[in-house]
Amino acid sequence: TPKIDLSYGSHASERNAWEVVWGLGYGLKNGDYKELEGPSYGITPDAYRYLTSLSANYQVAPIYAKFSWDGKRVFHHDAYGLIGAGMTVEKAFMEDGDMAFSPTINLGIGTRIYLPNKAAIRIQLKDEFNFQSRDKTTETQSIYLKQNVTISIGYVMFRG
Repeated sequence: TPKIDLSYGSHASERNAWEVVWGLGYGLKNGDYKELEGPSYGITPDAYRYLTSLSANYQVAPIYAKFSWDGKRVFHHDAYGLIGAGMTVEKAFMEDGDMAFSPTINLGIGTRIYLPNKAAIRIQLKDEFNFQSRDKTTETQSIYLKQNVTISIGYVMFRG
C-alpha cells in the first residue's frame, strides 16, 4: 500500500513527546487477491483497502547517544517507543464499496538522527491494530482484528 504520513509533534522534555499523524494512502490488490478473483476461483474476497487514518501518539525516548561517522563527524540520536490511538478508514474491494471506520491502537519503536540546522532523519517501525466492524458479516463475526505494519523513513524539521 503506498502511504504518506504527515505529522505534527511537540517535545514536552528531552524524554517525552506527543504527535498527531494523518496518514493517506491507497491499498492495492495483491497477487493472492487477483488469483482468487481470477477465472480459477471466480470469487471476490471480503477485503478492504486502506484510505486514511488519524491518530495521536505518545513517545518516550529513554536512550540518547552519540556516534561518530568515520571519526570526522559526530551525530546525536535517540531511540523511542510509541503508543497511541486513532481511527482508520478503509473501503471494500467488493462492488458495494462498503466503508469501514476502525478504532486503532498504535505501537512502535524508532530513532531520530539529529542533523545540523534543526532537522533530523526519523526511522520508525509501527504496528497499527485496527478493530474493524463489517456490516456484511455481523452474523458470523462482528469484529475483525487487522494489522497495518509500516516501516518509514522521514525528514523532521524543528521549530524555534
